[in-house]
Amino acid sequence: MPVLKKALGCVRIQMIDVAPCAEFEMRKICLILLGLSLSLPGCDSAAPAPGPEAEGNKSVSGEQPVGMIEGALFVRQDSKADDEARARQISDALLGGLETQLEALKVEVSAAKTDEEKAAIYQEYNPVPGFLNDVVKTVDMFPLCNATFDVALGGLGVAQGEQRELLMDYLLARWPNRLDHRKLIEYLLEQVPSPTVEKWLTQIADSAPVGVVRAEALLAYKTYFDQKTVFSSTLLNNPEFANRLPENQLTYIHAKLTEQQTAQVAAYLERLIAEFGDLEFTGSGLGSSDTFGEVAKYELFELNHLNVGDPAPNIVGQDLDGFDFQLSDYRGKVVMLDFWGQWCPPCRRMYPYERELVRLMNGLPFALLGVNSDRDLKVAQASVKDEKLPWRNFWNGPEGTAGPIAKLYNVSEWPTVYLIDPEGIIRFKGVLGNDIEKGIEVLMAEIGHDIDLQPVQKVASKKP
Repeated sequence: MPVLKKALGCVRIQMIDVAPCAEFEMRKICLILLGLSLSLPGCDSAAPAPGPEAEGNKSVSGEQPVGMIEGALFVRQDSKADDEARARQISDALLGGLETQLEALKVEVSAAKTDEEKAAIYQEYNPVPGFLNDVVKTVDMFPLCNATFDVALGGLGVAQGEQRELLMDYLLARWPNRLDHRKLIEYLLEQVPSPTVEKWLTQIADSAPVGVVRAEALLAYKTYFDQKTVFSSTLLNNPEFANRLPENQLTYIHAKLTEQQTAQVAAYLERLIAEFGDLEFTGSGLGSSDTFGEVAKYELFELNHLNVGDPAPNIVGQDLDGFDFQLSDYRGKVVMLDFWGQWCPPCRRMYPYERELVRLMNGLPFALLGVNSDRDLKVAQASVKDEKLPWRNFWNGPEGTAGPIAKLYNVSEWPTVYLIDPEGIIRFKGVLGNDIEKGIEVLMAEIGHDIDLQPVQKVASKKP
């Protein structure tokens, strides 16, 4: 392994004379690690990284150092300037060294002939544990140094578990004004939900710069809980992934919003309306042409009136042929309300098993109703005819996805599916894939119709 051995030995050299890493991209490292770990048997990319007390990566000699940097560098100096210089030396060496070692590791793993060899190389020479040990040491020894911000931010990109929590807490507490809050919000919304992630989002909402970024942070807290609901549904149908998470985290993900959480979401949305309501919305989708205040108004309505167990708001509109009708016309039936558009590839992928679903449910108290979001009515009419979609559809109007029906239901993701029971109560929200058929089976059984929609699930599982 000449490339890897050379890389493992170059950190000491870089400590002496290293170029500043001003544009160091941790996302690149994350992608490298993800690519390696997903391709190796027995490597769990979601597993927590070893803590500070764990052994670091192996050196070429086979010894087990606790990190990548000589311990002598972790000594406080006589002055603030000296501490800053020492912290900068360590930071640059760690960031540059990790990038070099990961690139070398990627080359060696790619060259290995068997999965077993790949796994062995990865496990033996993975530099991340040692890197993180030294990052934590740097934070402990030089917490006030500007250079420590750089290495802590870099460490956050690959840290897990307690180390990630330590680094995030440090950055939010010590350097809130240097953080890119937008990127931080994006990062947190990609994480598996946990009480810790929720805590960080509240801290960001209070520390983000006043203006558009603060408005985005306040709205992100509501988005987080919407995504938690999606995670819950996903985990229920993917037990292998669920088994990798701690029991207490699973309980948190599957739990409904508490009164305290609901009140916090509402308070943030009300602050958004009061303090930043006139600002132009910077997101996409439903409210792309609205202000933050308008978007927050729809989010508040969803929070208070669009939960499982709430009466489904009545829809009054026209079908694609211009005839008036209402959602309430279908009381007494199980209703699948599907927000879709011909412009939307995932929506089009649903056509085959929606056709099969309607065929199997023929003659039963069930109705599939669509809400079409194509801006051009002729496009919507042609898609129904050409794709052979025999169910009735509301037209969301020339505003497309920002039309009145989608706004009423605060739909910003397409497709979105609600399942409504014969009494007009929302029973399932945001379901997709096999969850649709399972939900329909439950609701039909409640009114005395035991059905098996396995054939629909088979159609749904086919690749388009």
